[in-house]
Amino acid sequence: GMFVYALTVAVRHREDCKGIILPPPYEIYPYYFLRADVIQKAYLLKMRRGLLGHKLCDFYGIKKTDKDVYIIDENTYDRRTTLNYDDKLRYFTEDIDLNTYYYYFHVDYPFWMRDECFDKIRIRRFELTLYMYQQILARYYLERLSNGLGEIKTLTYNKPIKNGYWPWMMLHNGVQFPKRQNNYVVIRDDVIENLRLADAYEMIIKEAIVKGFVEVNGLRLELTKTDDIETLGRLIYGKIDKVDVDKYHIDAYRYLLIIMKSILGLNTLKSDKYFVVPSVLDSYQTALRDPVFCNRR
Repeated sequence: GMFVYALTVAVRHREDCKGIILPPPYEIYPYYFLRADVIQKAYLLKMRRGLLGHKLCDFYGIKKTDKDVYIIDENTYDRRTTLNYDDKLRYFTEDIDLNTYYYYFHVDYPFWMRDECFDKIRIRRFELTLYMYQQILARYYLERLSNGLGEIKTLTYNKPIKNGYWPWMMLHNGVQFPKRQNNYVVIRDDVIENLRLADAYEMIIKEAIVKGFVEVNGLRLELTKTDDIETLGRLIYGKIDKVDVDKYHIDAYRYLLIIMKSILGLNTLKSDKYFVVPSVLDSYQTALRDPVFCNRR
């Protein structure tokens, strides 16, 4: 949902919408937070109006309490969904509360919103965004160490991605999220141009950090002071609000994130708005589920 996202952003930011409480995202779109087999069992219970015998409950792994409450256990350690050792962290990466927090953060601090439309109290949103990512990576690193998985892996386009990911999730229209096998080869003929663009954008940002400034269409942006971390965040998200900067020069940086998602998430980067192959990296509700999200560059 685009409609649900737009409505949620409007309710969180408009003065005339204060006091309106919307249902949490896992109630509106549960298939973004639960595996497809769990959703299917819930459909089965709904269609049968809860009239399931003990044999069917045992067969589907559904428990019925004394108060006629049905419990569907989503086994995050199901061997059918296990591809590699990173699946030990499913309890963390697929946590409903964590993914809900990540979704709400981007609702509260949308990168695309203009400064004049933004709540004056919520300042320095891009610095806060970078800080949020730093904290998620720190917690992910802690969970890796706790499970004996060692350092966070370094992502490079020149080598295959050793550990794949199988979401086992399905959208409401029956389309499954793509699965990335182990030892996934990044460099392919159909993504060479995307890889070249991603490398170029990354190089510009890295050089800006090393040099302490970046020039965009003749305008010099300093990155040496403490407060300039906000400028760096705006550069990454393509939201530098300057009248003397050509909009297209700034928007170009935003495509770095889109291109990387298309390469790593098995998505397809097309100009046709009706041709979309969604992956877990494309939605805020599901992005944290894929371990490649936390890999270092």
